[in-house]
Amino acid sequence: MIVSRGDSTLRGHYPLETELLARAEEKHRGRAVDGEIICPYFKEGGRFTIGNVHYVKYGKAENRKATGSNGGNQGSTGSYVVDGVDYSAVFDADYYYAHHKDVANAFGNDKQALFNHFMNYGINEGRQASEEFNLDVYKANNADLVNTFGDDTRTYYIHYIKYGKSENRKSH
Repeated sequence: MIVSRGDSTLRGHYPLETELLARAEEKHRGRAVDGEIICPYFKEGGRFTIGNVHYVKYGKAENRKATGSNGGNQGSTGSYVVDGVDYSAVFDADYYYAHHKDVANAFGNDKQALFNHFMNYGINEGRQASEEFNLDVYKANNADLVNTFGDDTRTYYIHYIKYGKSENRKSH
């Protein structure tokens, strides 16, 4: 059994953290991980997650807005930062809205809701979220990464953001 005291907000550690732990367990101990139990709750800290919405202390009781929406307006910097990673190099809300009608129909042009969808679902589905980054093109032109990351979709995005863009790796 492995116990990981991960991030109770599920802002980005999941599923990458548990996948990496499972791979390490399988590689180093020769045992397959056959399941996960996820409990996004930290009573002592007053933090819990319901429907992908994180409340701190008395947020719900205080009628705080829980959609993450700021009326569709994003600041010029830091708007798409999760766990210290700025996803603006791979996410453009206008592009995502224009190219994924199912998501646009569900969330309208609420930029934060579109980003939340991308982080929670679109990134793992391989949805293209900007003109600048196409996962299939990135994988096709970077065999070294495919050999390293395999099917770990989120890691390709993070690699491009942290290294690939500055290394001028082909991404679109």
